[in-house]
Amino acid sequence: MASAKVVYLITGLYIGGAEKLLLHHARCLDRRRFDPLVVTLRGGDMAEEFAAAGVRVVDIAMRHPLDL
Repeated sequence: MASAKVVYLITGLYIGGAEKLLLHHARCLDRRRFDPLVVTLRGGDMAEEFAAAGVRVVDIAMRHPLDL
């Protein structure tokens, strides 16, 4: 059975409470059942920590609110 894809969308991965909680949650997912992906609008310092935890990060690199 294929693992379910879980996509998390966050504005940025700069060090803060929401980002730390997201990292913890993504680390604790059962990888046999779930495949996590973090999509960030503006990148950030914690992207490397997510990658080190085996969580794929996609940076949209949004510069202006109308970029979406």
